[in-house]
This record gives sequence, C-alpha cells and structure tokens, in this order.
Amino acid sequence: MGLLLDCETSELMFRLEGNKQLSSSIKLRNTTENHVAFKVLCTKRRQYGVQPWIGVLSPGGSCEVTVKTQAPRRAPTSMQTWQGRDIFKIQSVLARPGTTKEDAPNLFNTAVAHMIEESKLQVVYTLPQAQVATFDAHNLRGSLATSKVDEPGSIVEASPSQVIQISVRDRNINRVGGWILMCFIGTFIVVVSYYLMKQTCSLIWTLMESMVMLMMKMVTKLVSESIEDWVAKTVICVFMSFVYKYEERLRHIMLRVWDQVLGLTNREIMFIEILTN
Repeated sequence: MGLLLDCETSELMFRLEGNKQLSSSIKLRNTTENHVAFKVLCTKRRQYGVQPWIGVLSPGGSCEVTVKTQAPRRAPTSMQTWQGRDIFKIQSVLARPGTTKEDAPNLFNTAVAHMIEESKLQVVYTLPQAQVATFDAHNLRGSLATSKVDEPGSIVEASPSQVIQISVRDRNINRVGGWILMCFIGTFIVVVSYYLMKQTCSLIWTLMESMVMLMMKMVTKLVSESIEDWVAKTVICVFMSFVYKYEERLRHIMLRVWDQVLGLTNREIMFIEILTN
C-alpha cells in the first residue's frame, strides 16, 4: 500500500453465493501523524456501490469502505478463485487539520499530481468448495455417459472412432436442422414480400388511373372552353369585317328599303344620309 494509508489486502474479494448481492470491504488506516484524505475510484463506477467513496482520516484513524455489486452473469464453475477485469484505485493526499468530508473533493482537484498517492486493488471472485465439487461430479457423470458396458460389473471406455461418429452425427443433425430453419424463414420472407408487392402494385395502379382520369377531364374542359371562345371570337371578327367591308352598300340598300316602305322624299333621304355619315 502507499505511505499515507495502509490496507490489509491488495485484492477486493467477492464470495459468490447464487444470485445474491455480493459484498466486500476495504479497511484503510492512516499511518501518518497528519490528516489524510482518501478517494475510491473504479473502472466501472455504475456497477459498484461504494460507501464511503471519499473521506478524511485523522492521525492513526481507520475506516472501513464497503463495496457492493451484483453477481456476474457468467461465472466459471470449474475454478474456486479467479480474477475479474475490474480494478479499484485508492487515492490519498495530505489534508489540513479540520478538513471535512465535504472539503475532500477540492483537495484532489487542486493538489499537484505528484502529491497524490495511488494504490490499486484487483477484483477477485471466489466460489464455495461445495459448488466446485458439484461441478466436478457433473463432469464425471458426463464422462461416464460416453463409456459402454462390456461385461456385467466392468466398464470399458468408448473407442475414439465411436466418439467421432457420434459427434459427426450430431453435427449433421444440427446442420440439417439449420438448413430447414433457413428454408422456412426464406420461404416466409418470399411469401410476405410477394404479398406486399402485389398490394403495393395494385395501389399504385389505382392511383395512377385516378390521376390520368382527372387530368383528362381537366384537359377536356379547358379545350372545350378554349374552342368555344375561339369560335365566338372568329364569328364576331368575320361579321365585323363583313360589315366594315360592305358598309356603303348596306347603307344604300337600307335607304332604298326605307324609300320603298316609307315613301321618303329625296330631301328626307339626303337628310338621313347626312345623319348616317
């Protein structure tokens, strides 16, 4: 351990007992005549609960830090003790008398790097001896299952060729099952894709047909209105041009008609011509 703090062990050991919450402790002791602030760090802070994770120890004082966590999902049952991947780091720095726990974080933020001492603790898991013995007995039964009985009371190990044949047969069965499953999944995907494509194509065709019909109606209406306007304008233009062209003749014809019908005199006819001019 460091010069400022002393610890009983260099490993943080957790004892596995089923799926229960794991707990371990670290005992820290101040070996100096000064006040020492400490802080506990971990590579996976969210996975572990540390209490207290920071504090101040008086000269000769001690403190017990409790660490709690959940059991690992996959634990090797063939070994009684093995190391985990997580590491705890304990930092320590000198503090002034009267420094409180609330002031301790500022010490580590403002202290120079060479003034902070560090020590590491490796996480270690241990299994009870009964669980290891149970695992060994299970392996022993599995090995005996691959043997054959030659005579009453005598057990003879199976030959390597028989073991290979059994493994090859199991592998072939698994391979055939995998191919069947893949074929089923592929067929299901093809059927669903065909159905969705059919529905999508019919919907697209209906939309296109509706759009074409709407466009045809709009074009027909516009063309009919434009043709009617063009015909009316053309008739009016022809009539007006005819009137302008034969204006003089039409006026004489109208005067003659009036003369025959109304019996107008020459003076009256001249007066009407002056008015019409």
